[in-house]
Parts: sequence; C-alpha cells; structure tokens
Amino acid sequence: MTTHQLALTFTLLRCKWCGREWERRPTGRDRRVAYCSKLCKLQHWNARQPRRDCVVCGVSVSAKAKYCDACRLIARSASNKAINQRLQKAHKAPKLHRLSCQECSGLFTVVKNTRKYCSRQCSIKGQGKALRRALSERAVIGLDCRICGERFSSKRHTKKSLCKRCTKREYRNSGGRSKGESHTQRARRNCVQAENISRIAVFKRDGWRCGICGVDTPRSLLKDCSHTYSPTLDHVVPLSKGGSHTVDNVQCLCRGCNSRKGDRPHPTTIDEVLAVMYGRQYVGPILSHLELMLAGLASEPFIVGGGA
Repeated sequence: MTTHQLALTFTLLRCKWCGREWERRPTGRDRRVAYCSKLCKLQHWNARQPRRDCVVCGVSVSAKAKYCDACRLIARSASNKAINQRLQKAHKAPKLHRLSCQECSGLFTVVKNTRKYCSRQCSIKGQGKALRRALSERAVIGLDCRICGERFSSKRHTKKSLCKRCTKREYRNSGGRSKGESHTQRARRNCVQAENISRIAVFKRDGWRCGICGVDTPRSLLKDCSHTYSPTLDHVVPLSKGGSHTVDNVQCLCRGCNSRKGDRPHPTTIDEVLAVMYGRQYVGPILSHLELMLAGLASEPFIVGGGA
C-alpha cells in the first residue's frame, strides 16, 4: 500500500466508557486509543475504584472519601461555625462590675465582683478596722507571763504570753531590731543618718579580714550563715547607741565576733578585745599567762577552758 492509499484509509474506534464511535486516520506511529476524551478516561478510572456510601446522604463516593461534594461543603461550614463560636467565647470581652468601696465609698470598676476596696490603702485601713473591731469583741482572758510568771489580762491569744514589761525587755535585748528589718530601716527608725552601703565593697576595703580577731573571712562563706568565719557587716558604733549607717561606721567582722560583740562599741583595748573573743571570765587568766610567757616562765599557749 502506497503512502497515498494509506492516507485515505480510516480506522473505526469505540470509546470504552461512553461507547461513542469515531473514525481516526492512522499515522506512522499509530497506537491504540481506548477513550474519546480525557474526561471519559478519568470517569472510567474512578468507576473502577472501590466505592462507599456517603455518611450523610448515602450517595456512592470514593472509598477514601467520607462525604460527597455537597455534604462536604455543609460539614465544613458547620465545623467552621463551631470553631468560630469557640474562638468568640475564648476572646469574649470580660464583664465589668461597678462597685462601691467599703472604706471611702468611692466607685470603681473591676472584673470580679468580690472585691471590697478600691485600692491597697483602703484595703489596709479597712482590714485594720476589722481587726480592731474583732479584738474589741473578743473576750478578755487571763494569761501567765512565761518569763516572770506574772498574771495579766489580754485579748490577744498569742503563744508568746509575755506581759508588757517583759515584752519591752525582750525588745531592748534584741537591739531594738524587728524580724526581717534591714539596717537602713533601723537607722531611719532611730532617726540617724543612713545611706546605701554595698557589703562587698566594705569587705574588699577591709581585705576580707575580721576587724577584731584578724581571721580570714573568705567570700566563699558569704552565704553560709552557720559558719563562724563567714563575713558579716558590723557597725563600729551600734545603731542602738546612736551610730550612723554610713561607710565610715561599718566594718567587716566574722560571725563569731559579731555575735559576741552584740550592741557594744568596737573594742579599743586588749581587755575589750579578749572579752569579745573569749569572754570576760578569761581576760585575767589570759593576761597572766601572757606575762608568764614574756618572762620565760611558760612555754605552752593558753587553752581556753583548760586553765593557764
């Protein structure tokens, strides 16, 4: 067959999906065509896939799908609506309440309607009045002072059970310092000069050595409150004796010397230094032993608590 005769022949083809017939002129690279269009090829491929029913309307859909196209749009819109409702509920503006202060009778706006006062100052005043009112309504009872044993009456049922005289004596013995009170607060309460002082700067100035016994107070013991040689800040003239809280009136002492010194001024004589270091009962024996050592009559050092 010549090329001209081949060009005049046609091949009858039938679509495997829709069954439509059409004629196709053969070419040099002829191949079998099973579908009339790409749409029929896609529909035939979908028809051969496993099917299942839509969970909403029961229409046959692909096995991988849960809804048909129409039901999918409805389910998606319902899901978006639920999500939007949850977001609106989470970001909803809080409800504000207009209340009246029980102390100053002023109006204020809050979120929670359980507040009673408009500010911290009114809260302190109101709670103080409530406490005094509760104490006035409390019955007076008789207590025994745990120090002097004297009987006294009080409305405060505390565990200390101290009369007024013993309470003042305990306050004086503690150096007039309340629990948790800083040096600056004590100085201002005693009406003396006070300034901000850096402990580290004072310890560096004194060479990290105790000003009484001369022992090393290393920085590694700064946070060890139980060690005898931990560095502490001491006032040369105590605050309870009118001393100021300034750089010129502070020094570095080990914790042992600071505890034994108490609220006494800084020792200036050998007797006072020995009294702070070892106690007043050892001052005489220590000085006597030093005289014997200088005279050459004693060679062993003095042992505190063991005699000369």
